[in-house]
Amino acid sequence: MPGDLRGVRLKLERAQRHRHDLDGLLQGPGGTGFFRLQIKEQVAGVFELRAQRYRDSGPVAVLLGDLVHNLRAALDHLVWQLVLANGGQPGRQHAFPLCLEPAEFARCRPSHLAGVADEPGRMIEGIQPYQSNWTFDRNMHPLWVLHALDVTDKHRLLNTVSLRPAAGTIGFSPDWTPDHVEVVDLGDRPIEDGMVVARIWASSPPELNEGTTFQARILIEENDRMPAVELGVLDDMTDLVTSFVDEIARFVEG
Repeated sequence: MPGDLRGVRLKLERAQRHRHDLDGLLQGPGGTGFFRLQIKEQVAGVFELRAQRYRDSGPVAVLLGDLVHNLRAALDHLVWQLVLANGGQPGRQHAFPLCLEPAEFARCRPSHLAGVADEPGRMIEGIQPYQSNWTFDRNMHPLWVLHALDVTDKHRLLNTVSLRPAAGTIGFSPDWTPDHVEVVDLGDRPIEDGMVVARIWASSPPELNEGTTFQARILIEENDRMPAVELGVLDDMTDLVTSFVDEIARFVEG
């Protein structure tokens, strides 16, 4: 009996919309999304260029949770439809397993995939983070990151989104010249409100031009299941889930 993937695809469409909206929230002066630059005179003739928070990161974390939950739910809904398409009756035990070890998958498969036909079952096993076609750290596999983010958001607390220094340019008005500029080496520390970016020695307040930027890498911070990852992993997991649904759809829709 053919299944119905409309619910799965609606979940994927919603996740893609969340990804688009997330980019909108992260747009800001200098591309930072949360911070802008503020000039403050520290002592006479010495000015500090500081990061000033102008937007709460909370809405970004909430939207991130919505995105990963829709992707994770799409996979679980897929298993439900695979069981129906194979003539079975899905129940509470059914879910899309995401495992770091083959032994873990072997333990989950009899309950999570009961009633799923052999070939789609093998395809689900073939996409697991422990498979050899993923040559990096298993904990950074897009599907494992999806699982880790979803568990944290759903059962514990919001995932933390932070900014790390990437690049920047300090430009001054043509008719204003500093005596000396010292750019602070921030390393890879998360950017915080009030963090000093540069110090400027001058007889009058600095006049920045439009070429001044404060760029940063956006990271999803580590938790007990995964390391910190770049925001681009969201695109990887969305593409991977979407392509997998397209590939396995023939076993549901006939």
